[in-house]
Amino acid sequence: MKLYHFSENPNIRQFTPRDGKVWAISEDKEVHYYFPRDCPRICYWITSDTTKQDKQQFFAFTNATKIISIKANWLEKMRETILYRYELPANMFTSMDQNAGYYIASQKIEPLQMKPIDHLLERIVLQNVAMHIQPSLHSLADAVICSSLGFSIIRLR
Repeated sequence: MKLYHFSENPNIRQFTPRDGKVWAISEDKEVHYYFPRDCPRICYWITSDTTKQDKQQFFAFTNATKIISIKANWLEKMRETILYRYELPANMFTSMDQNAGYYIASQKIEPLQMKPIDHLLERIVLQNVAMHIQPSLHSLADAVICSSLGFSIIRLR
């Protein structure tokens, strides 16, 4: 298993716990972080527990295995942003939320390697993820929370 931390800072030599935690994301959920840090987004996907009704409601017109929705006013920032993916030592972390792919460590962590990530929109859709651009995310968030889908809602206020 690989764990990552994404940042817009290319010069991180060590991750120091904030509020006692260093956060990491699992490799299978890394696409959730191909976004500028403060970009609100809703990531949702079909799981073995997803009902036929929810599949039809949310995935009727796509062959994608996951959908990520962002607000329209973030589109330009998505096009401009370069991220840096830091690989972190998995043996230093414990699972915080399996569904969302969150892992935490309580000590300082030195990254194993760093890789620049650009062309974010293209990278997302090449992973069989549908991108939806919305004027607002709140009604979608309410619907996803009440569904049987797997989901992660990030930075939505």
